[in-house]
Amino acid sequence: MAEPVAGRLALESGAVFDGWLFGAAAGATNGEVVFNTCMAGYQEVISDPSYAGQVVVMTNPLMGNYGCRDDTAESYRVHCRALVVRELSTDAGHARAERTLDEELRRWGVPGLRGVDTRALTRHLRDHGTLRGVVAAAGAASAAEQVQAAREAPTVTDQDLVADVAHEAARFEWTTPLDATLERGVVLAGMRDAFPGVRVVVLDMGVKYNQLRALRSRGADVVVLRHDSSLDDVLAQRPDGVLLSNGPGDPVRLDGAVALTRALLERHIPLLGICLGHQVLGRAIGATTSRLPFGHHGGNHPVRDEALGTVHITSHNHEFQVDGASIPPDSGWYVSERNLNDRSVEGLRHRSLPAFSVQYHPEGAPGPQDRAEVFDEFLLMCRNGESQGRGRAGEEGHRGLLRQASAPAELAATVPVLAGPCLLDGSALPQSAELDEGSGPEELSPARSSSRPRCVLVIGSGPVVIGQAAEFDYAGTQACKALREEGIRVVLVNSNPATIMTDDEVADVVYVEPLTVGVVERIIAAERPDALLATLGGQTGLNLAVGLDDAGIIEKYGLEVLGTSLQSIRMAEDRGQFKALLERIGEPAPDSRTVSSLAEARAFAADVGLPLVVRPAYTLGGTGGGFCETDETLAERVTAGLAASPISQVLVERSLAGWRELEYEVMRDAAGTCITVCNMENLDPMGVHTGDSMVVAPAQTLTDREHQQLRSAALRIINALDIRGGCNVQFALA
Repeated sequence: MAEPVAGRLALESGAVFDGWLFGAAAGATNGEVVFNTCMAGYQEVISDPSYAGQVVVMTNPLMGNYGCRDDTAESYRVHCRALVVRELSTDAGHARAERTLDEELRRWGVPGLRGVDTRALTRHLRDHGTLRGVVAAAGAASAAEQVQAAREAPTVTDQDLVADVAHEAARFEWTTPLDATLERGVVLAGMRDAFPGVRVVVLDMGVKYNQLRALRSRGADVVVLRHDSSLDDVLAQRPDGVLLSNGPGDPVRLDGAVALTRALLERHIPLLGICLGHQVLGRAIGATTSRLPFGHHGGNHPVRDEALGTVHITSHNHEFQVDGASIPPDSGWYVSERNLNDRSVEGLRHRSLPAFSVQYHPEGAPGPQDRAEVFDEFLLMCRNGESQGRGRAGEEGHRGLLRQASAPAELAATVPVLAGPCLLDGSALPQSAELDEGSGPEELSPARSSSRPRCVLVIGSGPVVIGQAAEFDYAGTQACKALREEGIRVVLVNSNPATIMTDDEVADVVYVEPLTVGVVERIIAAERPDALLATLGGQTGLNLAVGLDDAGIIEKYGLEVLGTSLQSIRMAEDRGQFKALLERIGEPAPDSRTVSSLAEARAFAADVGLPLVVRPAYTLGGTGGGFCETDETLAERVTAGLAASPISQVLVERSLAGWRELEYEVMRDAAGTCITVCNMENLDPMGVHTGDSMVVAPAQTLTDREHQQLRSAALRIINALDIRGGCNVQFALA
């Protein structure tokens, strides 16, 4: 291995960051320095044409861990000027990797700088805004000379970056659909090949391939034209609609694209603008654009639909914004979505014209697929020729059109995914995978009371054991504090005095008593709370809440159950109900059967063979269950599981020992807003209990596509179950 070469990033602010060069042995390289907050997807980032003219800093400390491959690229080459990372993996820990990140940069003549304090660098960029910088070998020039070179470097506004990244061909057709990991979401939504014959022209200002793939997976015919195409060029393709793509640089340089967009609007041709295309559309309607302080780059930006109130986590990569206040009044155009971080404009719509735009990237790559329905909406608009505005046409106009095209999904179990959600209690729910949006929360939960509780009874988690560890003490403590900050009286009951939550300062009244139905009923009778919070007490709290309901105590005292409903808890914990739900939605899951006797378990084993796994219902941390490789072990596990389960029920399923095991921590509120807190990867494969395994957070061997597939599945699961609060979803991957 060659000796490392010392390198340096110098900024126009005078700040200097030292490191070691990797990638191509280029000379001094200048560009505007921006940071990206994605945890994965570095190949998609560096191959995104929108990064032309920029030096990209990745905030996640480890990059290159799963390698690079051709089919993950978002364009025909690497476009960023340079890449800066904290730590570079020299190994590619993925079976499908074709080369390392270092080799990918060498392949395209792009330098990198590793060993940089990217946290300090990111904070500097947040404080000072986007800065010009120069990456070079430390021995090539002094730090002062590098800083001066940075100050003399051109900005993105000074350069015609769209022309730099454009495809050479004036026209080409796109035929490749989404990768199976991402197309699954299209299948579940019933939109795969839903728009045959719809012809879309994409104006290429630096288009990402995933936008083209997304259209193709939905059945559209996709024709790509260069950014400098004329109106006649576009009309010659006889388009049903035109997509204005993303791209690099300042929209102020794109007068030709702005004029073309204005002409298309005048002809009422359906339009969708994405990222730079959104800004071009904004200028075409008479609005102005301006520069953001340090841009939006990453896959975790919350965007709120101003009409519907929904919030989605979205992928971003842009330096400029449409100025909302500059939209001409009485034009019919309005701001449809806003960024919750800085209130910048994230979407434009017209009340009658068939046109709209989004600042974020609905195709992700990298980043979430939460707003992939933007493509469905656009293609419906192309097919029907109808406006998606929400003014006089109706607040639910675009949702109505989506429902018109929805059809039962043909759910082929092509992706071996196994998921098990947990209600923030460490107990694995029945193994499952994604749920479609058809079986929504309305089917699982009765109407909730909207009255504000006066007094809440919080159930603690009891003893600290595997599957119900100290994190529940922390969660319960924070819940008590939050309730008291809202002026709500808190009564806490916990059997374990050696916890933080049983401190006198945490709750208004603290009971250290056995966590049984009888004891809790006496506390309820004495304190008269009007609400119960049981989902922060682990499996103990969940089982106790169900027991109180079975005994009629919740109804007797008129208690409102806060957080996840009892109906959802029963659905999640009952192996039979959950398995039936999976079968109804056609989700891929291991062969399994819910049994209540050893004879039934043996009959299933005779059908599918050994090895098997036994999973008792309503038990903590897998108590009473386990792997069965012999008939004797099967009899032992099933007997123990039936005895451990409060409802004498176990799920017997085909063993997935040896598969990779991953977990997602997710949160959901009553409005359906979901976020992924983190993901984790077990170093040991399936077959080793999580409590006995080392876990790394975040996951290190997932590509962004795999990560988004699992993240989307986790969110579908908690939405279908109407989880209100925290949830842990466990997956196995082949």
